[in-house]
Amino acid sequence: MSANESQVSRSMPTLLAALRSKDAGMRKEAVESLGRLGKENIQAVDALFDALRDTDEAVRTAAANALAKMWPISESATARLLVDLHDVRAGVRQAAKVVVDEASAREKRRRIIRDGSESDLYSAEDILILGEIESPQVLGFTAYYLGTALVEQGHWYDGLDLLKQSLAIRREMDDLIGHASTLYQIARAHHLMGNLDKARISYRDAQRLYEHLADQRGIAACKVGLGHLMTQMGFIDDAVDELETALAVYHKLDDEERVKGVEAMLQIANRLREKQLA
Repeated sequence: MSANESQVSRSMPTLLAALRSKDAGMRKEAVESLGRLGKENIQAVDALFDALRDTDEAVRTAAANALAKMWPISESATARLLVDLHDVRAGVRQAAKVVVDEASAREKRRRIIRDGSESDLYSAEDILILGEIESPQVLGFTAYYLGTALVEQGHWYDGLDLLKQSLAIRREMDDLIGHASTLYQIARAHHLMGNLDKARISYRDAQRLYEHLADQRGIAACKVGLGHLMTQMGFIDDAVDELETALAVYHKLDDEERVKGVEAMLQIANRLREKQLA
C-alpha cells in the first residue's frame, strides 16, 4: 500500500470507493473510518454490514467490531444481522456472531460500570463505554469511581480526565460532598504524576469544602496528602504541622490504622527536620 493510499479520507464517497479497492488493507482502513462515523450515519452502518461479507477475514472482523460498538442498532439493521447469522458462508456467520457476542459483552460491561459494582477492575477501554451512559448523575458517579480506579492502576492521564469530567458534573449539580471527594482524588492524581503545585492547590480546595461540610475524615485525608507533599518539597515544618493535625483527627475518630500510618510519616518528617537543624 502506498503512502497516499494509507491516508483514507473520511468523506463518505471516498470511503465507499475504498471498500471496493482490491487492497484488503485499504478496505480495512475504510471500515475503521466508517466505524468512527457512528450509528447515526445510516450509510456507514449499511456499508459496515456489506463489509461483514468481505472476502478478507481482517476486514470482516473490523466491520464486526465497529458494529458491536454501535449497539443497539435499528430493527432493520438487526434483521440484516439475523440473516448473516444464517449465511451459507462460514466466514460471514462468524463475523455476524462476533457482532452479537461483542455487543452482549459491551452491554454487560456498561451495566457493571454504571452500577459501580467492580470499581477495581476498570480498564482504559471502559472510558469509551462510559461515554455511552446518558444520565448526568450516573455519569458523574461512575466517572469518579472509574477515574479513581484508573489512577490507582497507573493510568494517570485517563483517570485524571475522567475525574475532571466528574468534577464538572458534580459542580453543576451542586453536589458538595461529591465535589470535595473528586477534588481530593484529582489532588492525588496530580501528586502521583509529580505535579506538586497542582496537587497542593487541589488538596487545599478539597480541604476547604470538607471544612464547610464539617467532614473530619475528609479534612484529615487532605492534611495527610499535604503533609506528604510538603515533605517531598522540603517544607518540613509545614509537613509536621499538617500531619500532627491529621493525627489528632484520627485519634478523635479512634481510627487506629490511620493513626499508625500518620505516626510513621511523622517519624520520617521529624528525622528530616533534625537533619536540617544539624
